[in-house]
Amino acid sequence: MDAHPARRDFDELAKKFDGISGSDISNAMLNAAFKAARLKADILDKLLVFEAVENILASKRANIGQ
Repeated sequence: MDAHPARRDFDELAKKFDGISGSDISNAMLNAAFKAARLKADILDKLLVFEAVENILASKRANIGQ
């Protein structure tokens, strides 16, 4: 039996969050929520969350390279 679509989304999200701290996750979710508010979105969709996570990961990679 296939997993519920929302379950697959959480599995995909968990893979994105692998290796980042709880505070990074909190920061990513807050940034996604702020962007949703700016866009006047009714929901916080996974694309906004994934984009916020990617921004956190890019920032971490840039800091490692310094």
